[in-house]
Amino acid sequence: MENENEKKEEQKNQEEQITQKYFCTNCGSEMDPNAAFCVSCGVSKGKIKKHCSHCGETVTEEQDYCVGCGNKLSTKLNFSKGKEAFQKVTQSTIESTTNLANTASEKTGKKIKPSWLIGGLGAVVLVIISIFMLMPKGLSGVYTQKTKFLGVESSTSIKFNGDKYEETKNADNKGTYKIEKNKISFFSKDGEESIDGTITDDRKSFKLWGMTFNKDEK
Repeated sequence: MENENEKKEEQKNQEEQITQKYFCTNCGSEMDPNAAFCVSCGVSKGKIKKHCSHCGETVTEEQDYCVGCGNKLSTKLNFSKGKEAFQKVTQSTIESTTNLANTASEKTGKKIKPSWLIGGLGAVVLVIISIFMLMPKGLSGVYTQKTKFLGVESSTSIKFNGDKYEETKNADNKGTYKIEKNKISFFSKDGEESIDGTITDDRKSFKLWGMTFNKDEK
C-alpha cells in the first residue's frame, strides 16, 4: 500500500512538472526551468534583453549609455559606475604621465617626477575652468560712444539687460542681441532688421557703425 502511494505521489509530481511550463521573460520561448540561459535568445533567466531606442544596439539594465551611439539610456545615476570610470581615467592618466615623465627625464638628463607633471596639468585645468566660469555670458550696464565735431561733443549710449538692449536717448531703438565669439549682432524689436559688430574678449568694448562703444565704469 505504501509503495502504491509513493508511485501516485511521484506520478503527480511528474504531471505537475509537465503542466507547469517556464517561459523566457525576454523572447517568450519555452525553456527548461532549471536552465540558466534561454537557448533561443541567450538572455539570462529572469532578465530582459533591451535595445537602444536610438540605434537599436543591444544594451543591459546596468548601462547608462549606449556603447553604439552614446545615447543616454536612463536618468538614473549609478555612482558605483561613475567611481569605476573615474578610477579607470585616473589610472590611465597616471600611466600616461609616468611615461611622459620618463621620456622627459631621458631627454633632459634630469629626474622628472610624474607628480610634477600631474600637478602642472591640474593647475592648467583649474585655470581653464576658472576662466570659463568668470567669463561673462552676456552684457550688462551701459556702453557709451563719444564723438567731438567742431568743438562740440556728443555721445550715444546703449543699455544692456539680459539679452535685450535699448538706446538711452531713443527708447524706440531697442531689441535683442546675440554674441558669438567676437561677433555681436543686434536685432530690431520686430526681429526684421539686424546689424553686426565686433566685441573684445573681455566684453568691455565693441565696435558698431564704425564707432567704438566702451562700458561705463562706475
